[in-house]
Amino acid sequence: MKEAYVNSYHRCAKCASDHMLDGAFFADPGGQRVVVGVDRHPDFGALARSASTQVHASVCGSCGFVELYANQPTELYEVYCNAARARESRAR
Repeated sequence: MKEAYVNSYHRCAKCASDHMLDGAFFADPGGQRVVVGVDRHPDFGALARSASTQVHASVCGSCGFVELYANQPTELYEVYCNAARARESRAR
């Protein structure tokens, strides 16, 4: 019998299987989607503004390993980097 799945575009980081379920969601028991956010920089303290985004998951169908990915990582990174830029401009 032929297996009825489509191989993933990547392999599991733990077991190297290509049986990845991409685009799964991660939620709390009440069904609320999980978010990741930034509001502090470890070197510069509180950020001028915080940012958050929902996450999606990739699950290995072989070993069960779960990877989480931010839906909008660019916005998080920009807010994070602005703390360093703001400090540099104040120092001038």
